Amino acid sequence: LPEINEALDFLVQGFDEQGQPVFNPVLETAPGRAIAGALQGPEYQNYVGVIETLRTGVLLDALERATVGALSDGERQALSAEQGQLDPANPRGTYRAIMRMQEIAQESINRRNREAGASNGADDGLSEEDQALIDRYTQ
Repeated sequence: LPEINEALDFLVQGFDEQGQPVFNPVLETAPGRAIAGALQGPEYQNYVGVIETLRTGVLLDALERATVGALSDGERQALSAEQGQLDPANPRGTYRAIMRMQEIAQESINRRNREAGASNGADDGLSEEDQALIDRYTQ
């Protein structure tokens, strides 16, 4: 989802030697967030706007489309719970929530494919861009 790409690109600046995310220093501390919020730079405004958008039903609707309706009630509940963890003031918690949401969506797609008897390499409902994003942030 482009919204997730935008949020993650601002949130995570790369990965360290152990593969752990290196968070944007602007978001890492409360004073950094306060300064960024006071300055209202376009990148910070966009990040906050994207996180707020993702907290609404927009994300759940997009994931429902991406999984081609394969979300179970339990998966929807788990996604909703993770959605509640999205908070621009908590970059680590937001990162974990986004990663978990992508994991739930991917599990749903995989389950749908298994139930449909799809083999490896079959269309899994994700665009190449979305799959690349999942691969990038789930190392």
